[in-house]
Amino acid sequence: MKKVWIVLSLMSIIILTACQVNELENGFARVEFMYTGDSLIESVLIEPNQLLEEPVEPTFGDYEFMGWYKDSQFITQWDFDNDFVTGHMKLYAKFVINLVHTVSKQSGLNDLNEPVYQRVTQTDSFRVNPKVVVTFALEIADIFKVLGLEQAGITYFGLPKSNLPLSLEMYQSNNYPNTGTLFEPNYDTLDLMDPDLIIIGGRSASLYETLKQRYPHADILDTSNSTFSFTVQQQVFDNISLIFTGIKDDLLYYRNQFMTDLNTLKSKLNGEDALFLLVNGDNISVFGSGSRYGVIYDEVGFIPSDPDQSTLEAHGNVVSFEYISSVNPSIIFLMDRGQAVGSSGTIDLVMNNQLVKNTNAGKNGDIFVLDAASWYILPGGIESTIQMFEDLNQVFESNT
Repeated sequence: MKKVWIVLSLMSIIILTACQVNELENGFARVEFMYTGDSLIESVLIEPNQLLEEPVEPTFGDYEFMGWYKDSQFITQWDFDNDFVTGHMKLYAKFVINLVHTVSKQSGLNDLNEPVYQRVTQTDSFRVNPKVVVTFALEIADIFKVLGLEQAGITYFGLPKSNLPLSLEMYQSNNYPNTGTLFEPNYDTLDLMDPDLIIIGGRSASLYETLKQRYPHADILDTSNSTFSFTVQQQVFDNISLIFTGIKDDLLYYRNQFMTDLNTLKSKLNGEDALFLLVNGDNISVFGSGSRYGVIYDEVGFIPSDPDQSTLEAHGNVVSFEYISSVNPSIIFLMDRGQAVGSSGTIDLVMNNQLVKNTNAGKNGDIFVLDAASWYILPGGIESTIQMFEDLNQVFESNT
């Protein structure tokens, strides 16, 4: 038994020595200094067990250089005064950008002992071109689908799969870990992924402080746009483009194109009034100016059919067919929540109701069904925004 142990020990020494030789070039170790995106800046040869001379500080656009790191996730920084080179290795240049975003922080408890959150605008530092990314905002997954994960430099991408619309079906592949739901993470999966960047949105905004504490090495970006606004979408696109330089130009193209599309749509309006209705099972809800779907009034420019409607609930204010009849809108926009969340749609019950048919919108054929996934699950993406414009432009196509 002792002879076997000696033989195994000798074999281990031989293997380790061979590995060390393979790491050396004519007795020297090669150190590669890597840019963001794994491109080589320079490489040097150095004798083993020596201190490494710090190279000239690299530059990368307007980004701030934060030092050289032993790993591509920028967890352990190289100490040029105390760290010795022992073999071939790579050092990674960390660049960051300061971005402004608005996050949710707990401000207290309500009467039911439930947490109360306050939206706070702050500036945080974000690393450039993170590789391991998780998003709880599906509109961001829409952006990466269009522009390409590889183009963005993302090598490992996770997202919640409980409410994936058909347009994001590609993410059902096992290549993309399921990170939970839109509201609650699967922390076991997140622990295994060890993300560089976690993106949260409206439904997951309250997770900010929890994620920040649990994953101190990860950057947390809030892209919430719950009360959808094209102005907020511009800010989100700007932030994403500054983090992912590989898709910056393409993303800014869409940013500018959407503002052009918005201005074109606004120019077509001539004082038309509209009513935005959400069908949710047996209920019908209305949304007014300043609400979750107030964008059609506040930014697009339709006049509210009911200017006194103040919407306080996330799913709108429940109304009756008699209410719709009394408001008598010229245009009705209809969205079926059931279709968005995978349950049975009930929009035909509204379309076929006689009181609705007798409104100006019903008599003139100006009732327009909106794509539920784009408006309810994905507002703010690329494909979804294109669809949202197509939905709104139905008004003018029907009158030509």
